[in-house]
Amino acid sequence: MRHLRYLIPVLAILIIGAGCGKKAAEKAAEEAVTLASNGNVNVKINSNTVTITTNGGSTVGQVGESVKLPDDFPSDVYVITGTITTAVKDSATNRFTVSLETTTAATAAYNTYKTELVSDGWNITASMEIGTGGTISASKDNRTTTVIVGTSDNKTTIMLGTSPNQ
Repeated sequence: MRHLRYLIPVLAILIIGAGCGKKAAEKAAEEAVTLASNGNVNVKINSNTVTITTNGGSTVGQVGESVKLPDDFPSDVYVITGTITTAVKDSATNRFTVSLETTTAATAAYNTYKTELVSDGWNITASMEIGTGGTISASKDNRTTTVIVGTSDNKTTIMLGTSPNQ
């Protein structure tokens, strides 16, 4: 089961339900994911961390302030200096998704990622410049990484995704 698709609504419930109390937010999140997945789900919320556990494994996501990379985030995937706003790890699939904001200009961030990925041994399989940002896909050792660079609210936004090849 792909937990990542369930984590986004749960993170939204966490943010919206923060004022309603932890137990109410957990219950609402469990019900939403159970309905979406037709399965048995356990949701735990601690501060800015959401953990979704099913028979297939668990997904841990963080959103908000003081978000950190998961300890086992691949060291060969470059992370530009900035503020991490979301970090998600799906233990069942060993997939990671990280969103961050940086003061680096989008064009510079895009070019930096192309350079750093190659420097870290990744093979660029596709890239497309879009406006001042763009997308980059790369592969290495039976893994895939995707980088999306854009702008929002006068900030450069980066989304990183990395996973084993299926």
